[in-house]
Amino acid sequence: MPNGLITDLGKRATAYIYAEAVTHGAFGRPAWPDLFSPPAERYSATALLDEFGRAPVRAVRYLLEDPAGTVYYRQPDGVVEGPYRYATVAEEAAGAAHVPPVAPSGFVEFEFAIPANAAIGEVVGEIALVMGGATSAPEWATPAQVTAAGVPIYLITVPAKAIEANEEIVRRVAIRV
Repeated sequence: MPNGLITDLGKRATAYIYAEAVTHGAFGRPAWPDLFSPPAERYSATALLDEFGRAPVRAVRYLLEDPAGTVYYRQPDGVVEGPYRYATVAEEAAGAAHVPPVAPSGFVEFEFAIPANAAIGEVVGEIALVMGGATSAPEWATPAQVTAAGVPIYLITVPAKAIEANEEIVRRVAIRV
């Protein structure tokens, strides 16, 4: 098989497509015996192991490498990446004006929120970025309120976090193309 690569502009175009197509974050319980040893995510996965709800995308941001940046990311293997900064409105507009549209970078962050008191007692252990999903609830949906499952395009295990009363849970998930 010949060697090939995705160009920087191709990565930016793919990030733009993801940013436009991801509709929800799906949240799942840690459905593995040892909370401190989650299994590796599965390439063949079509859903979370034990989904308990979904939140719509609240914000989308692009990250750019910047030695003076203040944003860092801890990868699932514990490696910290950065520094980054968020793209400016002007940088986003320049990419969107490109034909076809592209993102300012190939690193896109999605923000989701579980509203206060929406999932008291649940434990977040897994999150998926869902493309094309739909729910009958505007802010938070239980599995019974999911009207179109969509396609999980990115799954990540996260440190287990129990949701308490009156607590809004905000999670940011970044994907590098």
